[in-house]
Amino acid sequence: MLHLMGALVLAQGRSGLQYRFATIAWFLIQGSAYAAEFAAVYLLVQRFEHVRSWVAAEVLVVYALVVLAYGISGFFFQGTMVRLETLVHQGQLDLYLIKPVNPLLHMVCRTFNAGYTTHVLLSTTILIGALRALDVEWSATKTVYLLLAAASGALVQCAVWLGTGSAAFWLTRVGNVQSLLLHQMRDLSFYPVSIYGRAVQTVLTVLLPWAFVGYYPAVYLLDRPATPAEQLASLIAPAVGLVSFAVAYRVWKRGLNAYQGGGA
Repeated sequence: MLHLMGALVLAQGRSGLQYRFATIAWFLIQGSAYAAEFAAVYLLVQRFEHVRSWVAAEVLVVYALVVLAYGISGFFFQGTMVRLETLVHQGQLDLYLIKPVNPLLHMVCRTFNAGYTTHVLLSTTILIGALRALDVEWSATKTVYLLLAAASGALVQCAVWLGTGSAAFWLTRVGNVQSLLLHQMRDLSFYPVSIYGRAVQTVLTVLLPWAFVGYYPAVYLLDRPATPAEQLASLIAPAVGLVSFAVAYRVWKRGLNAYQGGGA
């Protein structure tokens, strides 16, 4: 099974290389766009010296963690979930259901998107640079925490992709829902959530756990002053991704059971 899935991912990657110029241009455009966003965030915070006591380099840590998680999730779930509504409404999902493999795993491997390599490389570079600039005191515990938090953040992003995509089993179109939750709401997590009012903080922590992708891990890694609730949230951040994905997968399974095939 793993050999088959790996072969599908490699085949998807090779298909993109058939158009080398377009692929290279896409990487350059994506890299330039996100580099400009990172620069804009840094200059904005630098202009005001700090945002609620968060200096520019600290804000970049939050931003980089969010973009890193988005890039990792995009490898596997962007292509799958964006086109799921089309597969459902045209009955093409049946092609995955008749195969003797997990349909979600099959779809994820068939739509692997190497274009998100730019997100991962750039955000990792910015993250390392910002942490070095802040002269963070590292330990084995923090290193393990960072790796787990990055993986958990990616799972949170995957969960939102999966949950919003699965809504296609019941709704006619889910593009607007995905745009709202995956871009507009996610954009709020680019900055420390402590700068927002209590209502927004609650939404980003409880209802849509975007704060667990960047903000709470940054609080732990940077040894930021925090309330008892924030300290607890920082400690459990590496586990939130698993819980979020488990909930989203349950939604996917319910939707799959409700699927009636072509013409539904």
